[in-house]
Amino acid sequence: MRTLLLQYAPMGRPETCGSFSAELPTRVHELLLLLCVTLGHLAGLRAAQGPTPRPLELAYTVRVDRPTTHLVDIEIVAHQVETDNLKFVLPAWGPGRYAIYDFAKNVQEFSAAGADDHPLPWIKLDKQMWRVDAGQAGGRVRVHYQVFANDLTGSFSQIDSWHANLNGPSIFMCVDGHKPDPITLKVDAPAEWRVISGFSTSTTQRTFRVGNYDLLVDTPLEISGECSLDQFQEQGKTIGVAVHTYNDDDSDRSRLLTGLKKLVHVEMAAMPPPDFQHYLFILHFVPDISMGDGMEHLSSTQIIVRGSVRASTQEALETAAHEFFHLWNVKRLRPAELGPFDYTRENYSRTLWFAEGITTYYSYLFLLRSGL
Repeated sequence: MRTLLLQYAPMGRPETCGSFSAELPTRVHELLLLLCVTLGHLAGLRAAQGPTPRPLELAYTVRVDRPTTHLVDIEIVAHQVETDNLKFVLPAWGPGRYAIYDFAKNVQEFSAAGADDHPLPWIKLDKQMWRVDAGQAGGRVRVHYQVFANDLTGSFSQIDSWHANLNGPSIFMCVDGHKPDPITLKVDAPAEWRVISGFSTSTTQRTFRVGNYDLLVDTPLEISGECSLDQFQEQGKTIGVAVHTYNDDDSDRSRLLTGLKKLVHVEMAAMPPPDFQHYLFILHFVPDISMGDGMEHLSSTQIIVRGSVRASTQEALETAAHEFFHLWNVKRLRPAELGPFDYTRENYSRTLWFAEGITTYYSYLFLLRSGL
């Protein structure tokens, strides 16, 4: 379609038409006819797709009241529902993971209710999509489900007696067609646990206003009574360092903090100013895992290290150098094939050599420049 319009546009100026100028009237007629047919086809497609859905008021609640069961309760309430049905979709993957995980395999006890809390009919359409009949919902649909979560990685989530570490794609369903809609997120967890995330610098705040679904699932939550939190400033930005550890002798975090300050300083000095006011490192030091992990997010990162703060700080800093540089490369400059994100299927790209390879190169360069 774009090529056709480019060819058609110069015809008002015959000197630019090349071979078209000799039979201008016939070609214009043919092109206009083809254009009308094509536009009619596109109009038909738009009619078939229907109008853009009206934005919903979406409220998400995360409830962790039985952590030893490894279950998290999720409630999604959609207000101002005007359609006959709503589809709720759990992602098959998460940005930055480059693999299909089928998070929906951990979902159980799905239910739906209307404005007066009467049950609504629903059906599971495929392995990751639930359709709720909203015709009798009274303008309000409430969905509830549980997710089993006991896998501390940058992909899945973990809930136990120590903490709740929540990665959005593994627990939060999206309302199909309403990914851009703003969301209110509420966290309901034990009173003595703190909520640490890229949503705010306060550990007591439990209700957050989130711009859209993409931001919701790109902001991991660490909810714990055992996690420490330190902060420092760089170029007017607040940098938080949350440390969750299973080791009793990990109270001395000075070498880790000093290294992170050096890394953040040299990377921010070398790159354009990032568009955030605060950034969060969430680090887990676990003695009994087979391997570590690192996962970049828009204004935070999760780093999982085998060992302890005392013994594994250098490994943590090497991963941090890589994940922090992802702020620019991948989170703000990314392969075009990866976005807008389609969480239901693979998004193939041939440029991960740039997204990950260049990031790895610069991570070692910044480790060198920082003296680490």
